[in-house]
Amino acid sequence: MLSSHLMSEVAQTADRLVVVGRGRLLAETTRRCPSGSRVRSRRVLWEPSRELGFHVLRHTYASVMLEAGESIVSLAMWLGHSDPAFTLRTYTHFMPQAGARGLSAIEAWFTDLG
Repeated sequence: MLSSHLMSEVAQTADRLVVVGRGRLLAETTRRCPSGSRVRSRRVLWEPSRELGFHVLRHTYASVMLEAGESIVSLAMWLGHSDPAFTLRTYTHFMPQAGARGLSAIEAWFTDLG
């Protein structure tokens, strides 16, 4: 949501709001020149950072899938990565339980031996 300050600024200075590529919010104003031609100007009001844009949704999706136990290979395919190793390098930090199953398995194996 836009703050009330931003909305009042837009209402006073722009004809309309325009959202363009990657979520940038622009204020667009159209004026007539003395010659009669129309001149359109745009200025950026807000531009999402990488952390606030669509990219964060990809990371959220990936982290939820990994936490649910989905495989890196499946996740790589769903994200459109050509190499599961890239997905693994990128999203390893979202796998806090990585290795826990292996540790549990080896502990159980040793317990069964003794």
